[in-house]
This record gives sequence, C-alpha cells and structure tokens, in this order.
Amino acid sequence: MVCKKWDKETQRFEKMPEEEEEGMGREDNLQLGYTQGVQNHDFDSNLGPYPMDRYALWKDTTGYITEAIINKLEVSPRPAHPL
Repeated sequence: MVCKKWDKETQRFEKMPEEEEEGMGREDNLQLGYTQGVQNHDFDSNLGPYPMDRYALWKDTTGYITEAIINKLEVSPRPAHPL
C-alpha cells in the first residue's frame, strides 16, 4: 500500500514527511495504520455502493492479475497531476 498526502497548494500528491516515532518513520506508522484499517474494514462505511452489474466482470478479470502485472503497475516515481 502506498500512502501519499494531497498538497492543496501544489495540487499534487506528495510523499508524507518522515518523523521518527518509536524506531519507525511517521510515514511507516501511518502506512501501517492505513493498512490495518483496510484489513479491518474501518473505511467501509465511507465508501459508495459497488456497481453490482459489473461484479461478475470484475471477479472474472481479477483472476488474471499476477505478481508480474502488479510489478509493472508499480506507482510511478513521477508526481501525480490533476486532470
């Protein structure tokens, strides 16, 4: 999981600042917290409904995702820009 912070001034996703907390950088602590939140479904109540008419296609298609494909889709080191 990659955690970025939206900078309103630059209108870009930026790397989160690192601050040492108990042997881990702040970014590591936040990323761990977000990862655990996803695993515990802590954010589900803020999500919109999933379009169930596309569920079968999604389920069939995701079976083709491999580790090699995930590595090709790795987050670019270039900054994200709004459209």
